[in-house]
Amino acid sequence: MKKIEILEIAIKLLGLYSMIGVIDQIKEFSIILTVWFQTKNNPLMEIGFDQKPGLYVTLSGILLSLFISGILILKSNKIAKLICIDIINKDQTKIEINKKDTFDIAISIIGLIFIINSIPDLFVKIKNYKNFEQINLPTNDNIILTTYILKFILGIVVIIFSRKISSFILRIQKD
Repeated sequence: MKKIEILEIAIKLLGLYSMIGVIDQIKEFSIILTVWFQTKNNPLMEIGFDQKPGLYVTLSGILLSLFISGILILKSNKIAKLICIDIINKDQTKIEINKKDTFDIAISIIGLIFIINSIPDLFVKIKNYKNFEQINLPTNDNIILTTYILKFILGIVVIIFSRKISSFILRIQKD
């Protein structure tokens, strides 16, 4: 087994993990849809704000998560090649994975997890922000939105600098 094949398997597993995360989003969507139908059919249950933006944002989050999961599962080979170009160029006839390569792969996967986890949560927080905005309630969702955006950016940075991070970890470990 080649190093790149190990990374491909990990990316496929991450895609499956992301697919399982859609279940929570579907639960959120069904709750919003139920409330929307109840308020539409019974005007006395009016809750003070329109549920449509929440429906749209939550549905968009579900579709985006499914799309990303599909890409991770179906295009894992291309993603692995994109993440670890320098590993591909080495002779890979044996399973000789050194510590640095193992850390590099693990750190890249952690970066992907940051990205995968931040996207659905970001959509939910946008929906909550819109709901609070409609009924003029104060919210601290600006800070929370910023946190998820930073988490997404951190995931990208971790993937880009995974080689340097793994070298740094190994250097610290030697001391």
